Amino acid sequence: MLLCVIWYNGVMLSFRANLLKIIVVSTALVLLIAPFSVHAQPTFDGGIVPEACDGVDDPGMCGYCDLMTLAENIINFLIFFAVIVAILSIVYAGFLYVTALSNASQITKAHNVFKASIFGLVLTLASWLIIEVIVTTLGVQERIGDPWTLPGCPGAIVTPSSNTPTPTPTPTPTPTP
Repeated sequence: MLLCVIWYNGVMLSFRANLLKIIVVSTALVLLIAPFSVHAQPTFDGGIVPEACDGVDDPGMCGYCDLMTLAENIINFLIFFAVIVAILSIVYAGFLYVTALSNASQITKAHNVFKASIFGLVLTLASWLIIEVIVTTLGVQERIGDPWTLPGCPGAIVTPSSNTPTPTPTPTPTPTP
């Protein structure tokens, strides 16, 4: 009877460990595939350098407005790159965890890699949000996520001045019977 209990416990522990590994690998695959299935990845069609500054048409046409566009493009590219690195490090942590078997040091290493990648991703996205809130507060963009445009640049946000009088609607005459 004791031999049956020991065998049953060994099989159940092995089944639980394998089930946990399958769940970790499946979750990592879903995290990798989900953004592509909903087309949530950003695109960099125009490149990082703005078109006016590429030097092809007229090298003297690059100005302050293009500098802001360049800064926004660099930040967006770095965020894109950080998300890719975080996903790859999460997959690496999952691989370490799946191949650890009963090696406690490798499991600890997998946990540390996973925690560090999640912390880095949260820190990166929080810093992006802080930058976007500051830029929105300064009036460079209308809403968080909109392109950055400064006053005087093409596509800038136009706000009515306090010196300009607002037009008052003229009342329509009512017909008399």
